[in-house]
Amino acid sequence: MENIDWLPVEEDTIWIDLYNFKVIQSDSLHLIANPVSGWIDKDYIYVVDDEMKSIYLYTLDGKFVRYIGGMNEGPLEFRRIVKIEKINDTTVAVLDAGKAQMYILNIQNESILYHHSFQIIGAHDFCVLNNDIYVIGNFVKSDSGKVVRAYSVTGQYYKSFGEIPDYKRDIDRYHKQMLFYHITNGKIACLKNEDLIIVAYENLPIIQAFSPNGKLVWEYRIPYFNKMVYIEFKNRGLFMSWEYDFDIMGSLNGIERGVIYQLFHHTIEEAGKRENIFVTTYYISTDGKGWVLSAPEGLSWNHEILAVNDSRVIATSDDPEPRIILAQVEWPDFLQ
Repeated sequence: MENIDWLPVEEDTIWIDLYNFKVIQSDSLHLIANPVSGWIDKDYIYVVDDEMKSIYLYTLDGKFVRYIGGMNEGPLEFRRIVKIEKINDTTVAVLDAGKAQMYILNIQNESILYHHSFQIIGAHDFCVLNNDIYVIGNFVKSDSGKVVRAYSVTGQYYKSFGEIPDYKRDIDRYHKQMLFYHITNGKIACLKNEDLIIVAYENLPIIQAFSPNGKLVWEYRIPYFNKMVYIEFKNRGLFMSWEYDFDIMGSLNGIERGVIYQLFHHTIEEAGKRENIFVTTYYISTDGKGWVLSAPEGLSWNHEILAVNDSRVIATSDDPEPRIILAQVEWPDFLQ
C-alpha cells in the first residue's frame, strides 16, 4: 500500500459561499441543549440532542415538527445518544452509547417507530454502507487492536478491522493498550459512491480509508496538527496533561467524493481553563487532495457541522446560546 503523506491543505483555501442562513426553531417546548448529530433527507431534518436525550424533527426550512425521546428505559428513550444515520428511505439507526444499544427505527412521514435494537459495548460512532453498520470504538482489547466492527442491520457481528497507526513503537504492550483506550474515541463515515469506510482518530492527525472487506486503501495525515494532547506514562499508569494548547479532531461528515473533516484548537489559559475553540474545516477528496474551507466574512465553517446533504448544511452554534443553523452551500464545480 502506498501511503499518502502530507496533503496540500494549508496553502490551498477554497472560498465557498453559504447563504440563506436560518436558525432552526427552538423555544421552551423543544429546547436545543447539546446537539451532537444530524441527518437531512428529502423531506425533513433530524437533530440528535444528547443533553435532552431526544431526536428532533424539522421541516427543510427549519420549522419544528415533533420530537421523540427523553431519559428513561423505554424503547424510544435514551441515556447518551451519539448519532443518527440513514439505512434506507424508511429506516434509520440511532446509537445510544449510554445504553450500549443500536436502535433501528422506522420513519413513516412524521412518525418515528421502534423496530428492534441490539447491544454494542464500547461504540463511539458508526456509519452505514450497503445495508451494513460499521462501528468505531474501544474494541482493541478484545479484538487484538482492531477498532472497527461490522454488523448486519439485524445485529449480527461478523468481522473486525482497522488498526491504529503504531506511532509509539517503543512502548510496551501494556502501555500501548492504555494509549489505545484513550485515542480510539474517533469518528467514522461511509462513502456510498466510492464504497469506502473513512476513519479518523480524535487525538491523532490521521485519516484512514478502508474497503468493506477491511483492507486499508489509503491514509492521510493532516498537516500542522498542533501540540497533540501530551500523554505521559508513570508507574504503569497513564496521565493526560491539558497544560498545553492542543488540537483535536472534532467532526467527520461524508459528502460527494470526499469528507468534511473539522479540527478544533483549544487554548489553555490560567488555572488550566480551556478557552478559545477555533475550528479549521477541510474538504479531503478520495483522490488524495485536500483544501481548507472558508467563506466570506468567516460566517460559515467556524461552527461544528452536523450534516451535509447536497446543497444543505446544518451546524451548531453556541453564540449566544446553543442553537442549530441551517444554510445552503454552493459547491465549486470540481467538487460536484
